[in-house]
Amino acid sequence: MTGKTTMLAALFTMAGAVAAAAPSQDSYHAVTNDWYNGNFSNVLELSSARLAANTNDLVGAYLKLSWDICFADIPTLSNSVTRTIALSDAVTNAAFSNDFQRLRPVMVAFRDQVLPNVTEEMRRAELPKASLPHKPIPEKRWLKLLWDNGMWTPVNQQ
Repeated sequence: MTGKTTMLAALFTMAGAVAAAAPSQDSYHAVTNDWYNGNFSNVLELSSARLAANTNDLVGAYLKLSWDICFADIPTLSNSVTRTIALSDAVTNAAFSNDFQRLRPVMVAFRDQVLPNVTEEMRRAELPKASLPHKPIPEKRWLKLLWDNGMWTPVNQQ
């Protein structure tokens, strides 16, 4: 009986480890919870899966932008901002696009004025903070708007 109990305990431990390493469920709540708990790679995996299924996926682009804000080098971040702006400009949902038009100049200024002045030393100094848990995902407001307006369709339903 002890051998079976030990084997069962090991099985549950492995199942827990697999579940912890699995990508986020494809919903706003699961993604923001994963991010807050420090499961950043789950969010990146989901972003990659969404963008692989549809290169114009706005949710995937915002998730990638959130990752790049925290972890990426400046050229990658600049490209993510540009891509997210272009995809957001194409949205016809009034609630989202009205809000986005107020944010657009901030994103453009961030890309064109802030990013070119970030040095490698500045980036390296901030990088250790990137992987700290218990912080909100950078693009939370826009992800919430996509979710609330029914624009966040799980990748397996696209």
